[in-house]
Amino acid sequence: SDGGQVSIGIQTTTDIRRAKTPHAPLPIPDRFCAPVGRIVATWGQFESSFDAFHDAVVKASQADPHSKPPSFRRRRQHLLKLARDYFGRSSGLFQHLKKIVAIAASLHKPRNLIAHGHYHLFINVKKAADELTPSVTIRMAAEGKGARLEFDYEQLERLYYDVANLSGLMNQMAVPDYAAALPLPSHEISLLQGFLNSNLSHPMFSTLEDPPRSSLS
Repeated sequence: SDGGQVSIGIQTTTDIRRAKTPHAPLPIPDRFCAPVGRIVATWGQFESSFDAFHDAVVKASQADPHSKPPSFRRRRQHLLKLARDYFGRSSGLFQHLKKIVAIAASLHKPRNLIAHGHYHLFINVKKAADELTPSVTIRMAAEGKGARLEFDYEQLERLYYDVANLSGLMNQMAVPDYAAALPLPSHEISLLQGFLNSNLSHPMFSTLEDPPRSSLS
C-alpha cells in the first residue's frame, strides 16, 4: 500500500505451447481452480453412488425402471418415496437416508452454480483506521438461471469438504462393505447389506479392508 494505492497480484497460468486460439480460460485465479474441480468431480462420485442405490431400490420395489425422473431434485423425491415404502418410514435406514438426501438438497444449488454457472471475479479491499495493511478478499461469483452465489477461497474449500462428506455418507448406503460403518443397529446394517448384494446392478467396489467412516454431525 502506498498513498492509498494497493497492488494486488492474481496468478493465472496459461501454457502457450498448448493453448489454442481462441482461448477462453476460467476468469478466476489458479488457486481457485483446484477446489472448483474437486467440487465438480466429487459431486459426480456422489451421484454415481446415489443412482446405484436408487436403481437398487427401484429393482427391489419392482417399480417401473423407466419411472426415474431426469432431474436430481425429482430423483431425490422419487427415491425417498420408494425407500419409505420398502424399508418403512420409522426404520433407521430410511431416517438415515432422509438425512443424507437433506444434505444433498442443501448442497445441490451451490454445486450447480459452480458446475454450470458463469464466473466473475471481485476484489474487496478494506483498511481499518488502526491497521497498516489492508485486508484483501478475492471472491468469485457464479451466476446462472437467475441465481447468484459468491465464494472466497475458504468457502470453496469448505464446500468441497461438505460434498466429499456427502459422497462418503452415500457410499455407506450403496456399498456393502462401507455399510458396516453406519451408525445403525447391526440388524439394520445386515438388512442393508443383504439388500445391496441382491439388488445392486453394478456393485461399486469389491471387498474393502478398511471402509471409511463419516458422520452426519
